[in-house]
Amino acid sequence: MPKQANRALRTNVNQKCRESPSVGPLPKLAATRFRRWKGSVPSDAIAKQMDRCEASATMAYGVMLKSREQLIAMHGDHSHALVEQFTQDLETSAEVLEKLAEMIREASMRIYASAAARLVRGQPFAD
Repeated sequence: MPKQANRALRTNVNQKCRESPSVGPLPKLAATRFRRWKGSVPSDAIAKQMDRCEASATMAYGVMLKSREQLIAMHGDHSHALVEQFTQDLETSAEVLEKLAEMIREASMRIYASAAARLVRGQPFAD
């Protein structure tokens, strides 16, 4: 990797260290320990969960566009069981999305930590 690219990556990692109080200085970030996950989740299972979350997000958007009066009227237009199932689907999707967001943040930190470790070791980055 050219020196300019290495310098740019070092700058990006150092900036991440300054911007995020949870990251800390470069050596601290480089010392971050983590283990790879064991086992796996089939990608089709993840895709199925994402499809359900997409449907719930679309429904949630629709709810957000309704007035208070329209939502009150909904309870008289639809069975309580249907509304309860709808609400449960929204809550389940919110939990799934929170776990996905946590995984994505953790993956980002692992990338920064491994880049910082490489910098601290004085090893260059690939092109």
